[in-house]
Amino acid sequence: MENRNIKQHWAILVLTLLFLPGCSGVKVESKIYPGVPVYVPVSPESVEILRSPPLGPCLQLGEIRIQPQETPSQKEIWKKFKKAAAKMGANAVVLVADKSRLVGGPVAAPGWWNGELGTGSDRIIVGVAIWVSAPQGKILKSP
Repeated sequence: MENRNIKQHWAILVLTLLFLPGCSGVKVESKIYPGVPVYVPVSPESVEILRSPPLGPCLQLGEIRIQPQETPSQKEIWKKFKKAAAKMGANAVVLVADKSRLVGGPVAAPGWWNGELGTGSDRIIVGVAIWVSAPQGKILKSP
């Protein structure tokens, strides 16, 4: 009986290790810009993903770098951006760089973001977490 329990525990451990890499296939790094006011965290569902800066004024709160280890879906990438931005109190993320080509579309014009990609990876996606004051809670997107 004891031998059977040991085998069951090993089987559970092996299955857990097999499925664990799929859960951690995206590395996320966030940094809040120096001198930026601290905002209260918000719900990730309230964060919008933008491919260009909003038309109105906004405050850049920080940078989010996502480095996929595998090939996650766009939905998974958006979820990671929203979660990281929400912790900063941002209500939107402007995509500024996509060396992975996984987000399937344009990113903000190079002059809007002053950051650097570095030479570390060819699979990196960068977004800038922003706070936009917009009427009726809607972020004014560029056309």
